[in-house]
Order: sequence, then C-alpha cells, then structure tokens
Amino acid sequence: MQLFRVPADRNVQAQLAMQEIERLRALDPGADWSQFAVIARTHATLEPIRAYCEQARIPYRTGERGAGLSSVKTREGQRVLAALRRRSGRLVRSGALARWVALLARREPGNPWWEDLAVCTETLASAAGGVPVPAADAVEWLYESAGAHLREARGHLNLCTAHGAKGREFGHVVVLDAGDWPVAEEERRLLYASGSEGG
Repeated sequence: MQLFRVPADRNVQAQLAMQEIERLRALDPGADWSQFAVIARTHATLEPIRAYCEQARIPYRTGERGAGLSSVKTREGQRVLAALRRRSGRLVRSGALARWVALLARREPGNPWWEDLAVCTETLASAAGGVPVPAADAVEWLYESAGAHLREARGHLNLCTAHGAKGREFGHVVVLDAGDWPVAEEERRLLYASGSEGG
C-alpha cells in the first residue's frame, strides 16, 4: 500500500492517479484494464478520470452493479432518448436507429456510453428483425438493457464509488480523496474495505 499526499483537487488527483496506473501497467504490459480500479466517495470526484479516459481513449466502465449509473442517464443516453421522445406516438426504424447510434459511437471512440448504447440499439434491431417499432418501446428497451454490456465488459478500467466497489476484488486500486470523505468511523471502515480488496 502506498499513500500519496496531494492537493484535494479533483483534476490534479485524476492526473496523478492515471500516472500511477500507467506506471503499474508498464510493470506488467499484459495486465488487463479490468484489474485496475479508481475508487472515490462520489461520482463527481470520478468525473475528471472519466474525461481523462475519453481524451486518452482508455476504455472504462462505472464498475457499479445494480444501482450503478446507467448509460441512459448520461448525456449520451439523454441525446438518444430525446430523439426517440420527439417521435412519441410514431414508429421508429430500429435498423436506422442502430446505424445512427453506431455513427455517434464511431465519432467518439473509447466512449463506453456510446459503446453500450450501440450494443443496445443493435440488439433491438436484431430482435425486431428490422421491422419498425413504436418509439415508446425503443425507450423502454434502452431503460431495461442499458448498462448490462458495461457491467460485463472486460478490458475496461473500473471507476466506482466506495459503495459500488464494496465486496469486489481488483488487482490494483487507487483511492481518491478530494476532501469529500467524512471523518465518521463508519466511512473510514468503508474506505479501508474498498482499498484492501486489491493490492
């Protein structure tokens, strides 16, 4: 276990965390991204890590189970849902929807939210057999299936809150403290439990 004293600035911590992860990966070039996790108290603290990953085209996932952030709740998901809601009460060509989302995903390679939405819409098109479906059904499909691909994907850096990481194991864990960890004993125990799952 290593402890680094750094400013309680989310952006600085994100840069230093990624430098440390890259250093560890250089020691083991065969290491899979899924063996690494960045854990924080809140999703807001993880946001600069997400931005770093998108800029560097590093595949990532929220690593959360069940109540984790779904891709339909992201700006990418909201864009797709808004397009479908504008067609409320009408039919949507499932194949065209899948092609549009795939195009958006290609414009932002490495973005796991577009990747997940592309998988969801492609699966919908396949299930519908290319037949148009009601826009409301497409919205429902996205809500039900979004996130499953990300939760199962290997090769993605895990970004999760301490609550989301509880009970999981990772080879290497970086815990961020942007000054948002309460000093309560219960919260300190959660921090140790999260950090001790890996090495």
